[in-house]
Amino acid sequence: MGRSVQVSILLLLGVVVVLAGCGGGSNAGASGGMIVSVIFPTRPAGVVPEALPVATNSVRVQVLVPGVLTPIVPDQVLARSGEGPQTATFEVVPVGPCLVRALAYESYDGTGRVIAQAEVLTAIAAGELTQVSLITEALVVRLEVTPATLGLDYLASAALTATCYDADNNVVLATVTWDSSSASVTVAADGTVTGASEGSAVVRATHAASSLSDTCDVTVTRRHVARVVVTPSSCVLRPPDQFQTQLTAVAYDAAGVVVPYAVITWSSDGEPVVTVDQNGLVSTTSADNTHAIITASAGEGTDGTCDVRVAPVGKLIVDVR
Repeated sequence: MGRSVQVSILLLLGVVVVLAGCGGGSNAGASGGMIVSVIFPTRPAGVVPEALPVATNSVRVQVLVPGVLTPIVPDQVLARSGEGPQTATFEVVPVGPCLVRALAYESYDGTGRVIAQAEVLTAIAAGELTQVSLITEALVVRLEVTPATLGLDYLASAALTATCYDADNNVVLATVTWDSSSASVTVAADGTVTGASEGSAVVRATHAASSLSDTCDVTVTRRHVARVVVTPSSCVLRPPDQFQTQLTAVAYDAAGVVVPYAVITWSSDGEPVVTVDQNGLVSTTSADNTHAIITASAGEGTDGTCDVRVAPVGKLIVDVR
């Protein structure tokens, strides 16, 4: 991350603009002088992390044309020395609007990565004193997505977290956007990922202002059904009082874990006398003893069954083979 100075301070930028008119405020080509004071007070206890990082070792002060952002006068670089005020003096500043900007760096010479900044729009009027104060906010210099890798079951969801940091490793509250490289994984605006199909994807979080990003490699697996259990495994229907019964089927993988997304289809070898719908409801129209096997299939060659016998009221159960 670069060099960091571990000193508990909050950097406040106080800009005092002193103007001296040249030949009167209404004359063409009038100018003034500008004195920029940069103050490094002690960081108060409990100050929010978004304040200027203590890693600051230099500040570049700029006076720019608003909108165009071209320099009106050459930049001044203030290398930090101690905790007292640092001063940059601009001898000649033309009258008119200007944008005063301060860029903070970890380096001592005003180069490299900008870790905080502030700016304010002001106007220079000949013969008048303009005072400007700047309080910079820390910039995002690092973004980290956790976890870095993730395994998801098909249709399962999990939360990814994107954390932004400033140059002091303080957390900066910032908005990120999410995207996925594959339709196998969907990602919501809050970083929740869902396994849409078997496969893999790179899920990325991006902080737009800094263009920083980080990723998580997500792999989606779909567990196979090793066993289907039908409950009950056998039953007796006694029409006309009881001509229906409800069956349930649960699919398990090889480890004995329920496969919640398994699609169960039902069938009966006793059609049309003994039927079953796709919710597992068994019905009979028989007035005589009969027998049927109800099958619940997950489509992977591992079926579960229920042995259904029909014995109308007043009749004995006869084993029909």
